[in-house]
Amino acid sequence: GEADIGKTAKSSISEHPTTALYKLLSHTNRDMIFKVGFRRVPREMASNAESFKDLLMAGPRFGLNCAIPALHTMEILAKSPYDFFVIDAEHPATSVSIIHTQLMALAASGAASFIKLSSLDPSMVRRCLDLGVDGLMAADINTAEDARQFVSRTRYPPRGIRGVAGAVRATGYTRDRTYLESAEQRLIRCVLIESTSGLDQLEAICATEGVDVVFFGPADLAAQMGQPGRPGAPAVASAIEDGIKRASKAGRPVGIVSGEADIDRYVALGVSMFVVGSELTLFVQAVDGLADRLRKKYRSAV
Repeated sequence: GEADIGKTAKSSISEHPTTALYKLLSHTNRDMIFKVGFRRVPREMASNAESFKDLLMAGPRFGLNCAIPALHTMEILAKSPYDFFVIDAEHPATSVSIIHTQLMALAASGAASFIKLSSLDPSMVRRCLDLGVDGLMAADINTAEDARQFVSRTRYPPRGIRGVAGAVRATGYTRDRTYLESAEQRLIRCVLIESTSGLDQLEAICATEGVDVVFFGPADLAAQMGQPGRPGAPAVASAIEDGIKRASKAGRPVGIVSGEADIDRYVALGVSMFVVGSELTLFVQAVDGLADRLRKKYRSAV
């Protein structure tokens, strides 16, 4: 036991530190290191990510974008029967610490959790993964190389560049001994196509190994096509429809940001994952809607 561990450690001196640590914590060596005084946590049930991937094959799934960076809002949403929630880390004034609290609140729900990344910065990707999120959404993927870099940042060496950390939320703070070997299956990788460049390179992006879902962002695509604020413009709608067909033909599950009125059309095209709005928008609509109705009813004659 000790001799084998020492031999592994010695042979790893010339390797990248992350690669060496991964090998040291893998398979037999990992069991030898942790077998005394620690409790192995068996992983007998499918993870949220694995279950969600199966559900996408069975029919459309609906989720909300979470644009309010607050624990309490997430706790309220966790009781709502959506299939998934996307914590937006791209636009709101948020932090990894706030996202951590949101994921804690969402843990009481059976819904899948996603984080929409602000960038492909390896540090940002690594910290989000260490929080134990079910899926990541990479914004503005324009080329197959963008997609490859995204996938690489989510994988441990030697297949990628993700750093190994044992005492993090994703591993149950060292209690889950199966995490390193099963992390690949516990993650859903979504690439967002939000530009004409992404549409031009769509087949190559879809062919990137490790991409789980191809997601279309109509608002950004409309702006790229000279139609800001008009995601329903005929040219934009036609480009998205063509993209959906091409991604489906390539064998990738397809997702989209969509209003309720367009869902039937997208389902007919084969879309199975829908972000149907944001809690912020719903909040504004409800608050302003009530105020407008009251003013019209009780102040119209004033």
